[in-house]
Amino acid sequence: MDSYFSKSGLCHPSDNVGAVIAVSEHADRSGKDFSTALAIAYQVETALIVAAQFLAPGFDLTTALMYSIGAGLSRAFGLDEAKTSAAVEISRAAGIPLLVVWTTPISQWKGLNSSQVAFGCAHGFLLASRGVTGPKNVTEGPSGLAPLLGKTIHIDWDKQQLDCFDRLALKTYNPSRPSWPSSACSSRARPTRLIRPRSSAYGRMSSTTPTTHRRWAFRSEDRRPHEGRRRPKSPVLAAVAAQDGDVQTAQLEPRRIERPNVQGLLRRVEVRADDRLSARYPGEFPSHVTVRLEGG
Repeated sequence: MDSYFSKSGLCHPSDNVGAVIAVSEHADRSGKDFSTALAIAYQVETALIVAAQFLAPGFDLTTALMYSIGAGLSRAFGLDEAKTSAAVEISRAAGIPLLVVWTTPISQWKGLNSSQVAFGCAHGFLLASRGVTGPKNVTEGPSGLAPLLGKTIHIDWDKQQLDCFDRLALKTYNPSRPSWPSSACSSRARPTRLIRPRSSAYGRMSSTTPTTHRRWAFRSEDRRPHEGRRRPKSPVLAAVAAQDGDVQTAQLEPRRIERPNVQGLLRRVEVRADDRLSARYPGEFPSHVTVRLEGG
């Protein structure tokens, strides 16, 4: 899975791949045609993530995917401008994905949500390819997306280049990309002699403090201005990384997290945000971890 980050949000452009390759095969397109359609889908989604703040008002990160899949499928199938517009309009109006599917407590639907979006967009595209028209002004109109976001969404499409691939990150750990530096720092502390695990608890370590950018230090559902408070994100990732030296699916199993050695360490982890580190996001994902031993 790949990730693309902006100051205001993030997306997984690889969510476009399944639908674009399916339609390309259906239309018997060449590999070059498929690659071009996929590049267009990637660029549309990432440009929207930069131009609009979907997450802050409570929209899911698949909101931009509704535009990009419609654009990519239309290019793969060779639709004209009118039908392409209809495909994007129908896809965008097909539903409103909410951020609640992405926030804790996590359900299995989080992993399936983007597939459902792709399914709906492909259906809308097929209707548009047969002449079905879509609602106009789904973005800029008085009842469109922009008024719901409380700001205009402006993208100069004539100046867009197919260059978002240069700014993608591929997943190394199982959790979201902003948490990786803290997980990496915690995992690198594991082999040291001073804090090596001893039986079911960390022997001489009294506490550990991952300090990182605000994007990871606090839950995304607590970033909305009306909340008035911020709750620290769960220190599970740092604790498990320090124990196992990795954060993959096995480390996130409930029975693993419930073990005494992880639970004991959880009570000694405090996650903090640093404005200086936050200022370097999303170009960088800085983090440092302070480990305090029982002797001070």
